[in-house]
Amino acid sequence: DEAKDPDEVFGPLRNRASALRGAAENGDASAQVRLGYMYVDIGARSEAEDFFGRAARNHDADAHYALGMLAKSGPEASSSDAAEVEAAYAASARHLSRAAKQGHSWAAYHLGDAYARGVGVVRDLKIAERFLRSAAAAGC
Repeated sequence: DEAKDPDEVFGPLRNRASALRGAAENGDASAQVRLGYMYVDIGARSEAEDFFGRAARNHDADAHYALGMLAKSGPEASSSDAAEVEAAYAASARHLSRAAKQGHSWAAYHLGDAYARGVGVVRDLKIAERFLRSAAAAGC
């Protein structure tokens, strides 16, 4: 699976994508996340995960949030294999937890929902309430 060249796929955003790629390749986590979202927008999931992963390795909350959301919306999450689905939701919860612990309010909201429903984590209404209250206090 060869990485797509942003200069070829982003059309009118080509210059922006190229500049972001340069910054991302130099370790700029913000650029890695923004480029990751650009790849999500064109359906290039593998490339998006790569750039989000780079930023997440540098403890970027937005990257962990993005990876958490990708994990629960990916093909594994809708598999007919219950073990694959559970693994996808568990991966989602791990990333959302890392982001929520860094103050990412939307991650707290989604993690609270996961705890309330027992999806990817053991159902725990007290933990769910804590994350959901945190998200609500932040305006989510």
